[in-house]
Amino acid sequence: MDLEQLLLDTGADLALMGVKPTYPSAKYGYIVPKEGANESFISVSHFTEKPTEEKAEALIKKKIRIMELRCLCF
Repeated sequence: MDLEQLLLDTGADLALMGVKPTYPSAKYGYIVPKEGANESFISVSHFTEKPTEEKAEALIKKKIRIMELRCLCF
């Protein structure tokens, strides 16, 4: 889906982009989605800034698999 159209359709003012991590890392922050995520977009619950590797592994096991890239789209 086109990012601009997605922002218009959802009424969002800000878009965050992230990637699915392949391993837990304490070097990056994690975007934690709200429950009931949509395939086209995910509403954000909160952000976890550089967790310990143990916490990062727990986030990944909970299917919180979005690692923040610091790419903000307004």
